Amino acid sequence: MPAYHLRRTLEHADGRCGLAFASDRLEADDAEAAIRRARDLCRAAANMLLTGAVLTDSLGRILWSFTLALAREPLCVRPTS
Repeated sequence: MPAYHLRRTLEHADGRCGLAFASDRLEADDAEAAIRRARDLCRAAANMLLTGAVLTDSLGRILWSFTLALAREPLCVRPTS
């Protein structure tokens, strides 16, 4: 079963200062299953707010990522002339 690596940054949901880093090794049948497991882990952080996550395969290629800033803010669109 292939191995994947999930790295996350989290902050306290109650507003306390501090940032936590988490690193998990996942095993899954394929990349899609690894992404599902990564999303589940990202939702399960008790009393913490996920600020960023990156899932990579065994070669370090990024398969999935999440950034809270992008989730909160609409994409900046600049008019062209």
